[in-house]
Amino acid sequence: MLAGGGPLTEDNNIAFIIRPILSPATLHLETEVQFTPIAFFKLTGGLAGGLGWPLHFVNLEGLALNDRDDITNTKRSGWAGFYFVGGIVQFDLAALVPGEWNHVVFSANIKARYMQYSRAGALDAWYWGGDRGQNFNGWEYRGSYAIGYQPPWRVDFIGFVAEHWFWLSKDIRELAPMSAAYKADDSSSALPEVEAWGSDFQSWRFGPVVNLSFENGHSLAFLPQFRNGLYYTEETVYARWFRRYDATGDKYVKLERLAILYGWNF
Repeated sequence: MLAGGGPLTEDNNIAFIIRPILSPATLHLETEVQFTPIAFFKLTGGLAGGLGWPLHFVNLEGLALNDRDDITNTKRSGWAGFYFVGGIVQFDLAALVPGEWNHVVFSANIKARYMQYSRAGALDAWYWGGDRGQNFNGWEYRGSYAIGYQPPWRVDFIGFVAEHWFWLSKDIRELAPMSAAYKADDSSSALPEVEAWGSDFQSWRFGPVVNLSFENGHSLAFLPQFRNGLYYTEETVYARWFRRYDATGDKYVKLERLAILYGWNF
């Protein structure tokens, strides 16, 4: 689409992507449009929606409100919708300096996504797909970034990847910021407690990645991943409902997991 004669526009195109996804607790459909007006940039947009159900024998909620300490009789089922716009910037040094040893690559995928659960009111938290139940109806930012080197070896990518997430909607971000904890001292009466679980916290997951490529389209990637987080007070850290948490103001970075990804293109 709108292809030109130069190296920056000769591969211009528009792609339509549809992905039906079934998990043990959800069924949803994802759609996406990717428009490439110039070689190093894509405009993206899409919508998704689906249903969820509980798996009580493993204490999993596919789609449900998480609005109180005891959610035995909480609202479940309904419809979850997700709508996003974004962009992808991608660069390969070999496009400017040709050569099989010159593939220094960079990619940034950024998007603003609106989330909406049909049975949730303003500032009601909800579960989706067995997650931690910290979703709200509102806008969020999601970014993924990668930088690396692609040598002409069996090890064909060595680099670093990161994921970034935080709330864009002001009312959610200001709901329970880390600085909102009220403390009582010995010389005054106790002040009323407010939520301070960190609604303004910016979450990162990051780490190095190595990809091995084999014959017949097989590949194997290794990703040790770290993440940041907040420490909570001893009195609140074991609460079932995250809105009872009280952040201390201290942060941590720790190893979260070692991910091993097998791929097969056929």
